[in-house]
Amino acid sequence: MLSSDEKKILRIRKFEEILNSNFKIDENTLILVDIDDTVFSSPSHYGACVDFGRQMYEMVKKTGCTFQQAKILITPDWIRSQSTIKTKLVDDAIHTFFTYAREQGATIIGLTARQPAIAEVTYKQLTKHKIYFDKLENLIYSQKYSKNLHSNEVLCKEMKHLNHEIEVLFYEGILFCHDLNKKGEVFDHFYEKLLAYRKSNNLKPFERWGFIDDAEHNLVSVKSTAAKHSVDYFAYHIQSSPYLYDAKEARAQEKISKIEEEKGKESHHTRRKSIDLGQYRSLIPSYIHDGSKLERRKSMELLVTGKHR
Repeated sequence: MLSSDEKKILRIRKFEEILNSNFKIDENTLILVDIDDTVFSSPSHYGACVDFGRQMYEMVKKTGCTFQQAKILITPDWIRSQSTIKTKLVDDAIHTFFTYAREQGATIIGLTARQPAIAEVTYKQLTKHKIYFDKLENLIYSQKYSKNLHSNEVLCKEMKHLNHEIEVLFYEGILFCHDLNKKGEVFDHFYEKLLAYRKSNNLKPFERWGFIDDAEHNLVSVKSTAAKHSVDYFAYHIQSSPYLYDAKEARAQEKISKIEEEKGKESHHTRRKSIDLGQYRSLIPSYIHDGSKLERRKSMELLVTGKHR
């Protein structure tokens, strides 16, 4: 049986369905959009959100830590995966929705559980799909939340040197909430800053919010914040196409990705050496023939390449 909150959530498969609902979009409308499995997803098993969850589960089994601790421990692997995988749009018609909303004067902000550490990678992923959020020029926001991950929990040895100040950041129109925080709580604090920004630009407070996310608990979390600020709230639970996740295939794809990454580093290093050597050679006259000067030339090349030609 659905709760009262869930009954107010509209389930959709396409962004165009929002335009067919009773959600009014104008200059007094704020649209919040999740990113993972809402805007784009991984077409492979490796780098998918379900793969991130699987790795957390394996970390808990292996070390005895909690899921919160596991999230921190495997974050570097998650960032690496997002830096290398290709992504696909969940709905190709998202551009039509963004264009229409902007034509009506609405403000569109990204609201993601991703961490600030992956902000630049996320922006690059979005730009590849020509997805842009409203940067809100001169609005600067960052915050830190203190999290006690150790009370009444098994302490992982790996956690001893980790910082438990959980950072939040607004970057390129996207609020990076960090998945150890509740989106509603983070957005509540950010919204105070956003209201001040609107006022400084002679704009009225928003009358309504629309939030699109693939996770119901995020939609419910932001609903309570909307009620606090007395705005109309429209929640859209986007349903992505189901697929069969294969953990073994994900690990195989991860190995291939790491091999390709190493090859790319080696290739870059080789090109860098070639450029450096070329710069040094350009400083050495080609007409040097006597032995002493030739030895000096060889010595210079040795400094760059580590070997004589």
